[in-house]
Amino acid sequence: MTLAFMAILRGVFPAAGNKTVISYMLASAVLVTVAVLTELGQLLTHREPSLNDIIRDLAGVLIGLGLYATIDPCFMALWKRHCYVLRIGAFILSSCLLVVSLLPLLHLAFAYMQRNEAFPVIIDFQAGWAKPFLQFNQAVLTQVAAPDLLALGIDHQDQQQVSQLNLNQGKYPGISIIEPYPDWSAYNTLILELYSPQAQAFGLVLLIHDSQHNQAYSDRFNQALTVKPGNNRFRIPLPGVEHAPAGLDMDMMHIANVMLFAVNIDGPVKLYPDTLSLE
Repeated sequence: MTLAFMAILRGVFPAAGNKTVISYMLASAVLVTVAVLTELGQLLTHREPSLNDIIRDLAGVLIGLGLYATIDPCFMALWKRHCYVLRIGAFILSSCLLVVSLLPLLHLAFAYMQRNEAFPVIIDFQAGWAKPFLQFNQAVLTQVAAPDLLALGIDHQDQQQVSQLNLNQGKYPGISIIEPYPDWSAYNTLILELYSPQAQAFGLVLLIHDSQHNQAYSDRFNQALTVKPGNNRFRIPLPGVEHAPAGLDMDMMHIANVMLFAVNIDGPVKLYPDTLSLE
């Protein structure tokens, strides 16, 4: 947007070339305003403004101005004596900022690769690659020292830490697995393994929907799970998941979301989730 804006500015207002610094300042002001208004506009939708998104937009503006400066004849004319040094400096700074800005994207791409390699494990709560695919509602997932790996029944016996999921008091505290590996069509069973240190059994709900989900309760798979004290291993037949939506079968090649949550708990609940996998 910055590169396009600068090109349009110079094309529509050629005189702006004689006021190089002002044109760069004008571009910065307009584009920063657009970035902020774009985020504030999300208040009118179900989304929330993000300071991180504004910072990313500001980085994009700086990168665009720096790259434009390297080819801007007006910039070169203004700084005749040191134009080449300034152009090289602007290019290097813009490139470095671009690389830094792309690091989260590269990290996410690597997480997708690890997600694909781990399949048919949908999520391994102990794995580092799982973090980008998890969202929380009134819940917190932390890595803690394993109180007793044998008692927890966790397969990773060589690890000294396990994942602890704390569900806080609320209406629907839980965890969502967003963008899991989508094609489940070749498998028959979904397996969820977790350990509960709670003294009494309590209920969780497992929710699954595909990419065409219409947000209706009847257009997804919903199953109540009774979590007992100690080790729990739930086996959910996938044909039941496929035929759960009313009117149209779930697309098992495009699973989009898996949620695990409690309903109206009156106090905090602690769990040790291990893996969610297919067989």
